[in-house]
Amino acid sequence: MMLKTPLPLLLTTLMSLNSYAALEDENNNLSLQDKDWQLVKKDNRHGITSYSKLEDGKSYRSFKAEVLYEQPFDVTACHQLDANNFRKWFMNSKESRLLQRVSDTEFYMYLRFKAPLAVPDRDVVLNVSIQPYSEKKPVLVISYKAVPDYLPPVSNVVRIPVWDVTTVIKPIDNQQSQEITFGYAEAGKGHIPIWLINFFQKQMPYSNSLARGRDLKTYQVEAKNCDFKYKE
Repeated sequence: MMLKTPLPLLLTTLMSLNSYAALEDENNNLSLQDKDWQLVKKDNRHGITSYSKLEDGKSYRSFKAEVLYEQPFDVTACHQLDANNFRKWFMNSKESRLLQRVSDTEFYMYLRFKAPLAVPDRDVVLNVSIQPYSEKKPVLVISYKAVPDYLPPVSNVVRIPVWDVTTVIKPIDNQQSQEITFGYAEAGKGHIPIWLINFFQKQMPYSNSLARGRDLKTYQVEAKNCDFKYKE
């Protein structure tokens, strides 16, 4: 099958990934045993700091992003719980949808991702549980866990088997909110080099935070009821 990616872009991507692979090999040799969070990117302009780390028994890196959004808590929280809107900001996402509402604080959702360099697309089914903000616990906690057998497999798409991610959101004032997202995921079957997966897992937290911040500016929580309970 012929690649539709423009040749200059494809060559640039390959050069970047090859450079990253060499750096990754060097880093693995020097600091494979370093299990602390390592700074990946600090963007003061957009209020985003991202990290990664290697953990015992895991093939890929765990990831974390800390973000200060210039948006009220209500907007930031409702935006994060809008499953159908994920495709507008989640890196490489081509489809996102709500599958089942279980209760005010639990639902199932589906995400499908465009894979790079002509490898099969990936998808994931997530069980999402919500611990609402309250005066006693002044943070909103949202947990995302993969449930790969919830839907039958999609033809020519690889199901992601492991996705264990938590997002914590709290208000700073009437116009700002802080968010911390951390977790771990695995890409599923199919030959993708570990260094390539680690590359995307290091880039995704920052890219998602940046795109989410941009989408938040046009997200009108007043024009739609939040589908789920995010505060008591």
